[in-house]
Amino acid sequence: MARLAPRTDTVKALFARSGNQCAFPGCTQPLVNNKNKFIAQICHIEAANEGGERFNNSSSNEFRRSYENLLILCYPHHIETDDIEDFTVEKLISMKIAHEEHFLKDDFKIDEAELFKLVSEMENYWNDIQR
Repeated sequence: MARLAPRTDTVKALFARSGNQCAFPGCTQPLVNNKNKFIAQICHIEAANEGGERFNNSSSNEFRRSYENLLILCYPHHIETDDIEDFTVEKLISMKIAHEEHFLKDDFKIDEAELFKLVSEMENYWNDIQR
């Protein structure tokens, strides 16, 4: 089955609880720059595809694109978390929870048009890869 892009409401929730910062502890890199451009990456805790980092064969495709399985990281920290020995599923879940708790009272807002554009670009990207 083709890899599924996250749903718009999932991406919206991720941004709302992000504080516009990478979820990696201590990192303050923005997710959206001052020109309203997304400059980070939406990352899977358990990989979306077989052979990916922390892939769980017993998960469903819907879980793989769910809010619970995603976090937003800057590019360098996304690459760093590909080290599955240092960054287990449990460690990434803890990282996500701690980051989001920090910003619970300070929701980050993103332009709705940019959000829909981002989701559409992700869907197109994964569809092109499948072809």
